[in-house]
Amino acid sequence: NARREHWNGHTLTREEVTAQTGIETVYMVSQFEPFITAMFNARNFGLRRGETTTEWNSFQAEVKAGRGRLALLFGPRPAPSQPLPEVYSWANKFRERFFGVSMIDAKPMVDDLRQVKTPYEQKVLEKSVLISSDAHKAGMKATAPGRFEYEVEAAIEQVYLTNGAMSWGYPSIVGSGPNSTILHYGESSRKMEAGDLLLVDAAANYQGLTGDITRTTPVSGKFSPAQKEIYELVLAAQEAAMAVARAGNKTADVEKASEEVIKAGLLKLGLITDAKGDQFRTWYTHGICHWIGMDVHDVGDYEKPLASGMAFTIEPGLYLRQQALNDLPDNPANREFKEKVATAFAKYKDIGVRIEDSFLLTDAGLKRLSSTVPRTVEEVEAWLKPSPTARR
Repeated sequence: NARREHWNGHTLTREEVTAQTGIETVYMVSQFEPFITAMFNARNFGLRRGETTTEWNSFQAEVKAGRGRLALLFGPRPAPSQPLPEVYSWANKFRERFFGVSMIDAKPMVDDLRQVKTPYEQKVLEKSVLISSDAHKAGMKATAPGRFEYEVEAAIEQVYLTNGAMSWGYPSIVGSGPNSTILHYGESSRKMEAGDLLLVDAAANYQGLTGDITRTTPVSGKFSPAQKEIYELVLAAQEAAMAVARAGNKTADVEKASEEVIKAGLLKLGLITDAKGDQFRTWYTHGICHWIGMDVHDVGDYEKPLASGMAFTIEPGLYLRQQALNDLPDNPANREFKEKVATAFAKYKDIGVRIEDSFLLTDAGLKRLSSTVPRTVEEVEAWLKPSPTARR
């Protein structure tokens, strides 16, 4: 289409698609309805006169016998009062026109294929996370009092493009000071100040696969004693979770290992008064495992045991926000809780720490794909230290 190409650039021809993908038979989207109509009317589509194929012949025989099946990505079933998603509406129209055809949901099959990465996918994902790792290190180097969050974001995303990543895998989260306690903060507009923490959650999309990395760093280059206590608790929770992230266990086991460390640590710091209940959820507000791949929160069954080829995150975090206390229901138990943790909260107020890495489970065990990004207190502070050349 010459006019469309004038506006939007070159459109791939069938031959070019075949050359790039290895798929021999290529149809245009505009041919979808004629293709489907021919299939379920037991007619050939796109074949030259006299040409036959085993695939067409066997499928046509099934359709004529009333055993034709059509697989669609239906996804979650909507409630009766909810509007029908597009795929459901299309399926209803199909049923009105083609009788004796059964519909099956292909989503579980596709989800299974995406959950366990092939060797090729593992290689691409490792490269994607390596680019993201380099980007995080560049963002750390761009961090300093007086600079803006968006300067760090720009330094990170420059590395994506320089290394061949098509874009970010999800909008970057770059939050300093109190913004570090906002899980999906997206403004990137605050000027960083001495004494702040900077939480950065960012990753590249490289050849269609995305990892997920978060680091929390001191803007001044060194953690304060209070910041260090929270940071090391989160780090210990991640280490405990990593220790049980092995084949045969489930992500629930990983979550539980982290929670036990967090509860004991918060009790010791005076931020909760009871490690047996859910008080820890005041500060520890989200799950720590999700699948990664074609989406940063990729599809997959969390009830399945972990197995070689699965890729996921481990991302504990603590967020000391005034709003967390304000939002507690006003009752005697919560009033007593707030009174008992008031001194500790004042010490740690506005500290938000999340440590997140991307992992691949292999036959040899757990592999931390983002291992090149400084993670311990000592590694982070050493990386942030100005080089002798910069000081001169």
